[in-house]
This record gives sequence, structure tokens and C-alpha cells, in this order.
Amino acid sequence: MVRGEFGFANAWRSRKEALTEWLEDERSEVQAFAKRHIAELNLMITSEQRRTEAEREIRNRNYDEENDKDDPWTNYA
Repeated sequence: MVRGEFGFANAWRSRKEALTEWLEDERSEVQAFAKRHIAELNLMITSEQRRTEAEREIRNRNYDEENDKDDPWTNYA
């Protein structure tokens, strides 16, 4: 189950951690798969982290703008 703002990124971090032991596998095919998949997960984690942070920033700005509209001191000219 995925929870919270960074839920997917955290889930992918857990999956990445689980794959790190595969890097020590005696079979080169397993090692190669783990390397490729870990690289993909790193990209996914970075992308999700950026997306979530951008959404949070947009939410905060929208919230601030809504509060400014309701604040008589910011509308006083």
C-alpha cells in the first residue's frame, strides 16, 4: 500500500533496496537485471520526487493566494 505525498517514491526506494542483494548474485544475468532495474528505479524516484514537490509548491501558492483574497489587510489600498 502506498501512503503519503512521497508514497510511490518511498515504495520504489524499498524495491530498490530489495534488489541491491541481487547485485551480489553469482549469475551475471541476475546482476545485469538488477543494475538495469535499479537505474530505472532511480529515474522513477527522482521524477516522482520532483513531481510531488512541484505539486506541493503549487498547492501552497494557491492556498496563499486564497488567503490573501480573504485578508482585509492585503486588500487595503
